Amino acid sequence: MKQFLFFISLVFIGPTSWANNGFSIPYIENPNDTLLVNMNKVNLMEDEIEEATSLQFKYAIILGVNVESLKNNELLNFIESWYGVKYLYGGNTLKGTDCSGFTQVLLKDVYGISTDRIVGDQYNKCIKINRAELQIGDLLFFKHKDKSYLTHVAFYLGNNKFVHASVNKGITIDDLNSKYYSNIYYGAGRPKN
Repeated sequence: MKQFLFFISLVFIGPTSWANNGFSIPYIENPNDTLLVNMNKVNLMEDEIEEATSLQFKYAIILGVNVESLKNNELLNFIESWYGVKYLYGGNTLKGTDCSGFTQVLLKDVYGISTDRIVGDQYNKCIKINRAELQIGDLLFFKHKDKSYLTHVAFYLGNNKFVHASVNKGITIDDLNSKYYSNIYYGAGRPKN
């Protein structure tokens, strides 16, 4: 079986927070600056290349993982269709959504799991897990120190990345190791089937 070696170069315009797997992308202070990123080699077997979709390649780069590890195309299609949807408190549609509305719809549409609508209720219905046990599909919960309740929920994608409804960016992918999210991280839970 032949093995192919690809070199991928991308141009990103504006700020970004993704990093890992041997390369890092610094934060760009001026959104008009252009950053050229030469990504690491992507090793794939011939049959894996033929089966991989452009969406798998896209999210492999965003998440900093091997393309062959992204097997849930239904999840990738869901994220792609929601990506950039604006934040709307109390919403849970493509016209606008908040964090718990987004995780509620994602779990139902992709996994067939019904969950509550409120962040705290989603947390209470999950099986609590340690950060070291995180798997794709787990929920991440956040709490600001000045609040007495959980303030945010996100869906874990692996490699410390998660998709969520950001107040400022809408549906987006961020890194759990970023200073902001690591400071407000509260815990994780695995939704019950």
